[in-house]
Amino acid sequence: MTESADANKKIVVVVVEDDHYILDFMKFTLEEQGYHVFGAADGEEGLSLIQSQLPLLVVLDLMLPKMDGFAILKRMSEKPETAHIPVVVVSAYTASESTRRMVNSQSNVKDIFTKPVRTKDFLEKLRTLIPS
Repeated sequence: MTESADANKKIVVVVVEDDHYILDFMKFTLEEQGYHVFGAADGEEGLSLIQSQLPLLVVLDLMLPKMDGFAILKRMSEKPETAHIPVVVVSAYTASESTRRMVNSQSNVKDIFTKPVRTKDFLEKLRTLIPS
């Protein structure tokens, strides 16, 4: 089996995170779990990857260059092919109650993690959202 055929069988996850250290850590952690991970360092690139890859899960920071996470959630909800994709928000800006309410009002947001994220809790949540 070729590597590309093997990659097609893996579960695709898109991680949108502008901190390169966190993005690399998340990619490494998720790839160790067997997921095929696409990473984006800004919102425009992230939305483009979401629309082209149609992943089974999106891990999304809120504060991003070029397009923030709220705009990505809105744009995802406007298209039938992306509206159903579950999103896990990982951000330093989820502590306020108003931010949490706004994020939780999006039907595809399945959980919110405040940075720094406990890897064990994060991976347990992902296992409940996508098949292994």
